[in-house]
Amino acid sequence: ALEIGPALRRRLHGRVAEALRRMHAHDPDEISGELAMHFHQASQMQPAIDWYRRAASVAADRFDYARSAGYLNTALTLLESLPSTAERHNLEFTLLRAQITNLSIIGGFTGPEMAKTFRRVYAIVEQLHDEQLRFYAYRDLRWYACATGAMDQAHRHAEAVLHLAQRLGDRASLTEAYTGMGIVY
Repeated sequence: ALEIGPALRRRLHGRVAEALRRMHAHDPDEISGELAMHFHQASQMQPAIDWYRRAASVAADRFDYARSAGYLNTALTLLESLPSTAERHNLEFTLLRAQITNLSIIGGFTGPEMAKTFRRVYAIVEQLHDEQLRFYAYRDLRWYACATGAMDQAHRHAEAVLHLAQRLGDRASLTEAYTGMGIVY
């Protein structure tokens, strides 16, 4: 058997990924999981994360929420290897939001994986520089706190949602914020 060293193996995976991407340029969704895996094995983390995200979306569109959750878990793990930047935190929150949808379908809104996911959302919420994303984060945290009976937390999150909605100034956000305040009082 031919032994291939790690550097050559990474290069070959990178070449396979590029060749597959060119061959399937007309419909890369069909092979997005394979592309993600090859970029991952090539140690090309940003393209791997992007393709895992796309593969997760394709799986969810096909109602395969367990597979989608697996792709997102891998993307979130790879994301940890990237430098801590505003873009990384925004991407992490976007991946976590997609994961919340999967987990609510797979195991309910209060399962242990959901708790872990919301702990991470809480850990990064203030690092989100995009106020719209921070609005969504606090809104989701409010929902989770209500679902788990943590009404003091839900109230604090609802106040943060209202504050952000007032800063954003759009009617839809304000309506959602005031509705949330009504739920937690």
